[in-house]
Amino acid sequence: MSAESRARANLIRALDEAIEPVHCPACGIFQPDMVRVLREQRGTRYEPNKYASERIAAPVADAWRAACAANTVESYTKFMEVWPTFSWHAEKQIKELKYPPLLRKLVSGVVWIVWGALVLFVIGIIAIVIASSHHR
Repeated sequence: MSAESRARANLIRALDEAIEPVHCPACGIFQPDMVRVLREQRGTRYEPNKYASERIAAPVADAWRAACAANTVESYTKFMEVWPTFSWHAEKQIKELKYPPLLRKLVSGVVWIVWGALVLFVIGIIAIVIASSHHR
């Protein structure tokens, strides 16, 4: 069996065995295998079926618009709890709120300045050592 055919067989098996968490559209509940996957992603204490009634009460788009309208860490955190399969959107927004682009640029600039100063300091020390060894 060639490496390509083994890789293809492994891919087919992985796709056949993969579990994609999708709640029931009628009741909002995740099946036990899906709960296990979500707990692996979000922590063992996470209970996705706690929010089943909220998932069927409002479409995800409405919940997302409400979270964006509030635009708080708490609103995005709640969105992630109710809609765990869409959490990457909320995680991105939380990151933007906690670390706004201007703050990230400022911190990045300061880090580069400190790094440059450190490099210049090391070069200065090396120059002093070389100069003192030549004067002996």
